[in-house]
Amino acid sequence: MENIPFDNFTINLDVSRKVEWSTGFLFNMLLDNVRNNIHIINYTSLDLDKLINKYNSDFNKDEPDIRQKIVIAKDIPMNFVSLETYAENLSVDDYLFIIGGERLISFSKTSSIISTKFNGRNANLHFMDYENWGVFVDEIDKLYGDMQKSLQGIFFNICVDIKSRDLFLELSEESGNFSITCIELSNQNEDYEKLQRELFEKFEGSSLSEIINLLESNKSKLEDNTYRYMKALAYMHQGNISEAKKILESNYENLRNEEKLILADLLTTINEKERAKEILDELFQSDKYHKGLLQAILRLNEDSDNLTKKKWIDISLKLDPLNPVIKEYHGNWLSNNGDYLGAAKVFREIRDIMDFSPYYELVARINDLLDASPKSTEAQSYIFSIIDENPKLKNEANYRLSKFLIDHKNSYFTAYSVLKQSDMEIGEPRTIEIAKLKFEILTDVVKGSEALRKLKPFKRERDANLLRDERAETLLECIPVLATSFTGYLSWRAFISDSQLDDNWKESMFIQLKEKILKVPIDNFDDKLDHSYIKKIEDRWNSSKVYEGLKLLRKIKSGEFLIEGNFKDLDEFINVILTVSELYGDIPSQLWSRYYLSVILSQKGETQLANNIALSIFEYYPRVKDKKIKSLSIYLGLTAWGNSQYRIGREVEGIACIISTLQLAQQLNEFVPFVEEGVNIVARFLSDNKKIINKDDKYLINNFVNSFNSYNNSIGHVLHFINGTSDSIINDLENDVKLAKTKDLGWGGKVVNLVSAYMENERADAAIRLLEEYGDKALEKLSGRIDLRYKVILNWAQIYFFHVSNENAIKKAITLLEKGMEDIEHRRSVHHKEERASVGKASEDIYRFYIQLCSLLFGIGGISSNDRILMQEKIESVLPKMNPRSIIEQKKI
Repeated sequence: MENIPFDNFTINLDVSRKVEWSTGFLFNMLLDNVRNNIHIINYTSLDLDKLINKYNSDFNKDEPDIRQKIVIAKDIPMNFVSLETYAENLSVDDYLFIIGGERLISFSKTSSIISTKFNGRNANLHFMDYENWGVFVDEIDKLYGDMQKSLQGIFFNICVDIKSRDLFLELSEESGNFSITCIELSNQNEDYEKLQRELFEKFEGSSLSEIINLLESNKSKLEDNTYRYMKALAYMHQGNISEAKKILESNYENLRNEEKLILADLLTTINEKERAKEILDELFQSDKYHKGLLQAILRLNEDSDNLTKKKWIDISLKLDPLNPVIKEYHGNWLSNNGDYLGAAKVFREIRDIMDFSPYYELVARINDLLDASPKSTEAQSYIFSIIDENPKLKNEANYRLSKFLIDHKNSYFTAYSVLKQSDMEIGEPRTIEIAKLKFEILTDVVKGSEALRKLKPFKRERDANLLRDERAETLLECIPVLATSFTGYLSWRAFISDSQLDDNWKESMFIQLKEKILKVPIDNFDDKLDHSYIKKIEDRWNSSKVYEGLKLLRKIKSGEFLIEGNFKDLDEFINVILTVSELYGDIPSQLWSRYYLSVILSQKGETQLANNIALSIFEYYPRVKDKKIKSLSIYLGLTAWGNSQYRIGREVEGIACIISTLQLAQQLNEFVPFVEEGVNIVARFLSDNKKIINKDDKYLINNFVNSFNSYNNSIGHVLHFINGTSDSIINDLENDVKLAKTKDLGWGGKVVNLVSAYMENERADAAIRLLEEYGDKALEKLSGRIDLRYKVILNWAQIYFFHVSNENAIKKAITLLEKGMEDIEHRRSVHHKEERASVGKASEDIYRFYIQLCSLLFGIGGISSNDRILMQEKIESVLPKMNPRSIIEQKKI
């Protein structure tokens, strides 16, 4: 050992990652040269007792126990200030030996190689060389320079990867205060680290199947543990937290501490906190300085009792007092417990650590307000002054100031005025919280009236309309930003149900519809549609599997292709579509596949499945980085969700979602979803709410229908519902029905429209002849639209009864109603009680009419005893179905 060149002030870069081996090697060198004591600060999980015992066993059999030369420092905080303070108390004959020096690298914002978001939490991973090495080298150089004449020497053992080693050597080239050694294993392969980097870098923008295939093709080049770890990160990156957890748990005994920490954080994210606590407790006992561990423990305890939170904040501050994340937990705890000045002091300390971050100055100022409670105008001036210099903080400042004005000044007018100044674009900070706060204010009539300058909605109709219209504007503004949160729909749904009656909402939605859609000019629309993602796919001759899948979905939606007979069942169809899109598709194709799948399921009355698929589209938003794709996920998700909600009876929510998508369609220059499904819902809303349409409105509606009719020929019927049916419209429909070469879903819809047109023109005989000739075939083709079919059936049954009214006609009506009841029972199988309620409300007329017809036939003289018994059995079988299925259904009915 004596023959090895030795510098008392040395930094060892351990590329081997064998901390025990490299530390033992350095430890032996120090013991051979120390004049007094070696003071060891261990920031790793290394067992120092085991290291010392090994030295005694291997090298010191005839010498006194070397423990008298060793001082193991306890609980030294992870920062250079604490390190230098400790060093200043040592003698000139002492060595200071720091193990795990890389854990002293100060906090910095880094670019992630893998990121995901789940339940509002972000998870990011980055390469080691992304850390703040420049500051680290400066601080270590200063420590070595300051201690040159105060200590016998300082040794750092720093674990690095190859790229970080090279970066450290480059940054420290000018330093004259220390020597550098490197420890590597003779068989260490630089290409192995390079391979892992290359694989990680390909995660971004790749589908899950592409990543898995990539890992599989390189499996022979990777160690088994590395392969499993990277596979878990692939699932985590794609948002599949459960699968990532499963892979990590299955290999738990072989996980490194950093991998165990990732697993614990995933468990916290999915609320499996008991298992997360086990892992974090284990890590704290063995490796309490592990980077990120203390923050993970604080995250785990966010919902714990106050004493538990404070306990872990104190422990964390003792071990890592300058960490800004830990200090932020401390500042929040102080503020939540009423020590506002103490909190302001902590947040300004974070401000200074974070290069004078204005965000933390803002938070400190909010705590100043909470302590001093000045007048509202003074509070605004104090906060707005920081926004003037830092406009990016506008939303954060507006939200925090508004909360202060509400909670401590009871000033809803000033608070709402501040909130109205916020930028509510998708992706802007605090938009979700601002949206919810606006909803909270406007839901309450008293608060909402004060927020709009003391309105009197119960006394003045003008004031009532102002409040109604403000609610509508706010709803449409907030829906897209709330859709970026997986449960955002619950917020806008509660706002709709709790703030005003459906009739008021429909009036305000019609006003918004006129302003935002009916008056919008349609210029160069052919060009816009030609730029659609779907148009490009349809023009391809040689398509991938996922593109063929999208074409198939469009054929199913239009009725050109049937699921029945081509797939074993609906479950197989869904699994095939999702599997193909996820294995072979990029993110946009996955979004489009789910969009069409949700629309198809909604048409088929599979409400719960349609809703689940629509919600899954929103889940993509936090998982992708590309802003255009993020917006696409909201656009397609809202179109699918609005479509399914309208079809189950949530008319206001459905039309609101559709109206809110138009701005996204314009931003993305992607109009196919709006033209295909958005326009359909607009047409249905207009047809369902004829009573609120006046003569002036009809001009706008005519223009709207004429503008879109060539792109969506299913909306032409709106005109005869609103304007009355002309002979020319009837002639066109007759030709479309009777001369059709293909009888598909669209043809079935035209039969429905022609029956309605005949009845509106008092031509019941023509309607009945049409039903006799085409009714059964039309209902068969409408099997893909059972969300509508049972309503059509009720209308046709009423035509038979009221306009034929003989025994055969009654029996025909009963047969029709039985088919409608099958559709109803299918739709009532959804899991959500509120959705069952909407079906229950819509189906009551069918059940009631069915019982009336059966009772009538039962009482007709001359029918056979068998028919009479049959009618009795039918009545008895239906009566139980008239009972509401849940408390919510009872309220609705």
